[in-house]
Amino acid sequence: MKNIAFLLLSLTLFNCSNNKINSFNSEIEKIEQEFASDQSIVVFDVELTKNRANWILRGETTSLKAKAAIISATESIFKYSEFQDSLLILPHPDLGADTLAVVNVSVANLRRNPSVAAELIDQVIMGDELKILKKVRNRWYLVQTDYDYLGWITGYSIEQKLADSGWFTNSMGKVMALNSYIYSEPNTESELICDVVINSNISVINNSRKWTNVRLPDGREEYILNTDIELITNESKEISIDELLNTANNMLGIPYLWGGNSSKMNDCSGFTQTVFLANGIRLPRDARQQALIGKTVEYDSTFQYVKPGDLLFFGSDDGITHVGISLGGYLFIHQDGYVMINSFNKNTDNYNDHRKNGLQIIKRII
Repeated sequence: MKNIAFLLLSLTLFNCSNNKINSFNSEIEKIEQEFASDQSIVVFDVELTKNRANWILRGETTSLKAKAAIISATESIFKYSEFQDSLLILPHPDLGADTLAVVNVSVANLRRNPSVAAELIDQVIMGDELKILKKVRNRWYLVQTDYDYLGWITGYSIEQKLADSGWFTNSMGKVMALNSYIYSEPNTESELICDVVINSNISVINNSRKWTNVRLPDGREEYILNTDIELITNESKEISIDELLNTANNMLGIPYLWGGNSSKMNDCSGFTQTVFLANGIRLPRDARQQALIGKTVEYDSTFQYVKPGDLLFFGSDDGITHVGISLGGYLFIHQDGYVMINSFNKNTDNYNDHRKNGLQIIKRII
C-alpha cells in the first residue's frame, strides 16, 4: 500500500509540474507575440529548467518590457521562492561600458550566427554606429544597428568606442559617391588606403580646395576627394525626388546579393534602403518592415496615381517578399538579379508579368 501511495503522490506531483510548464510555455508564447514578434530586431530567448529545489528562468532578451512580463507570468504560475531569475537583459553585463562600436571597413557582413559559414543577413558600412550586445570567445560580436537589425559581426570589422571618445560628436562627413577611395596623401598617386561606399560616415578634420582630410574609425588620418563627400549638418535638407531617382538610376546593373546592403552588391530592400538613406530617409531593413510605414496609395490598371519615389511591395497572401521604387506610372526600378527597370505595361519590352501579378501594396514615403 505504501508503494501505491508513493506512486500516486509521484504522479500527482508530475502532473502538477507538467501543468505548470504548459502554462508557462503558453504565457511565453503570448509575451513573445506581443513584444518580440519580429526577432530580426528583438532578442528573445527564454527557457525554464529545474534543479533539485527550484525552477530556473534562463535566457536573454533586449526588451525590458518583455522581461517584466515574463517575470510577472512566472510569478503567477510559481511561487516566487520556487524559481530563480537568471534571465539576462542585453547588452551582456560582462561588457561593462564597452557597448558602442563603429564599423572600420568599407563593407562588413552581419551573419545569423557567429560563423563565416552562417547565413548573410545584412551588411553595415564604414562609420555605421553599432550597439554591442554580447561577445563570444572567437571574437564575434552580436550587434544591433541604428535601425535595430540584429546580427553577428567579426571583431576585426569594428572599433569599440566609449561614448566620450569624441567620435560620436566629431564633425562628420557623408560619402555621396557610389564608390570612392581613401588616400594616404592629397594626391591620387599616393598610397591607396581603402575604398568606401555611398552613405559611409567619416570624421572630418579639415578640407582644402580639392581634398578633405578625414579620420577613419581606427584613428588613421587620410584624404578623400571633396567631390565624393559632403559635411553632415544639423540643418534639415529638403528631399528631392529627382535626386532620389538619380541615385537609384546610378545603381543600375549592380548585382544581387542576399543580405547585401551597399552600393557594391545588395538585395531588394538593401537597394531601397541605400537609395533612400543617401537622400536623407532611413527606412527599415526588410521589405516586410518597409511596407509598414508611409501612406497607402490607391492605384488602378493605368497606375496614373502612382508617383515617382513611391515604394512598390510584392509578394502573396503569405506576406511581402520584394520591394521596388516607382519611376512614375508603369515604370519601376528594383533589384531583381541586378538593379533593373521594369514596366507594368504589357506592350513594352521590359514588361514584368511576375511582378505585376505579385504587386500587393504601394506606399508613399515622401
